[in-house]
Amino acid sequence: MGDKVLKEFEEKVLETAKKFDFLCRFRELFEAGKHSELTKACKETIDGILNLAETNDENSILLLYSCCFGIMSSINDKLSVDAETKALEFIDIGLIMCGNHLFSHYFETFAGLFCSNLPHNHSDTTSDYICKELPLKDELNSNLKVLNGVMSIKKFEELAALGKPFVIRNLASDWPCVKKWRCISFWQRYNNRIVPVEKGSDYTDPSWSMSLTKIETFLEDIQTTNNYIAQHNLLKQIPELAKDLEQLEFCFASVPNSPEGSHLEEPMMNVWFGGSNTISPLHYDNYNNILVQAVGYKFLRLIDPEFSSSLYPMDGELYNTSQINVMHPNYEKYPKFNNVPFIDVTLGPGDALYIPPLWWHYVQSLSPSISLSHWF
Repeated sequence: MGDKVLKEFEEKVLETAKKFDFLCRFRELFEAGKHSELTKACKETIDGILNLAETNDENSILLLYSCCFGIMSSINDKLSVDAETKALEFIDIGLIMCGNHLFSHYFETFAGLFCSNLPHNHSDTTSDYICKELPLKDELNSNLKVLNGVMSIKKFEELAALGKPFVIRNLASDWPCVKKWRCISFWQRYNNRIVPVEKGSDYTDPSWSMSLTKIETFLEDIQTTNNYIAQHNLLKQIPELAKDLEQLEFCFASVPNSPEGSHLEEPMMNVWFGGSNTISPLHYDNYNNILVQAVGYKFLRLIDPEFSSSLYPMDGELYNTSQINVMHPNYEKYPKFNNVPFIDVTLGPGDALYIPPLWWHYVQSLSPSISLSHWF
């Protein structure tokens, strides 16, 4: 890997760690060349912090530096036969759990360097596909405009200015991800990578939980569970995946009449990867969104924000989520919902849906599925 980058990283970690007395043992072990012992200590520290019900600032700092020293010790451990695998575990945990921090650039750089060394070995046969092909028909709904293929930014801006959702069939049909990502063997290259996986019917479920899981385990369960890598910046973890996408120019469009605060300075893209029947309950986002379906099929039910007062939003942090199960509504409990109109749409591989800011949407996968949300 890049020796110069690693040396720079080590110097920065050692220098900044001097500010914290509780990192003294890590520094001493590294400077003494006791890399195997340090790797073990970092792993035990991380496991302990992740099992805490609540964390404080000191634990957050300790978690970050445990990842940093874990990377350094793994790479420098000459006796380890799987140094890069161990280092990637620390990199993944740091990228997932520590947010943007002083060492983010190094973590992303190392992730890219290590990924480039992984073997490419995947087939493109139907037996290797994550999901089977499903018949797809356009919904006959006069409130939903359905277009096909590419369009100019000007045309996109004209349509988005109307403040209504619209579908672009086959917008991404030629993106490499549509063919490559549907193969289980493609993802097996990343078997040892750690990802955040949600478990439970949806995020409003009291039994909902999130765990850090290896992609190998996630893939083993994808046909039998609704486990979900939801709203995760997987491309930050595995930068080479970006090569399988094309830049979506619409994310740089100017959308007139957008609500105040609905514009991001830089587009934000997240991956949604899960088994059949993963669900996002009825909710809204503050930003323009282009949802691109890469693999599999998704159903969405959309509701105009003008009916927000009839959607019984939750209190507290989930203020943007409705209490209503829109597929099986309880009209006695939520009588105002009885006359609320909605728009249904199903997306297949290569399709895209524009969702304006504040539009409510319920999302359910009809098969194992990979989607890409583009907020802008």
